Amino acid sequence: MKKRNSQPINRFAKWKYIVLITTLVVMLFSALPSIYGENAALHINHRGSSPMQPVSLNT
Repeated sequence: MKKRNSQPINRFAKWKYIVLITTLVVMLFSALPSIYGENAALHINHRGSSPMQPVSLNT
């Protein structure tokens, strides 16, 4: 009987996987402003402070 090779046929070099993952992460970060838009924000206040009031930036 022949031994089966345990490595997959379509295996790529590790550096190619690193380039692919890095590219996907950079693209995800660049798309975040479009996903959240202009009005979405997270405000973190101290327990004793009063809530923040919305401020208009139009002058």
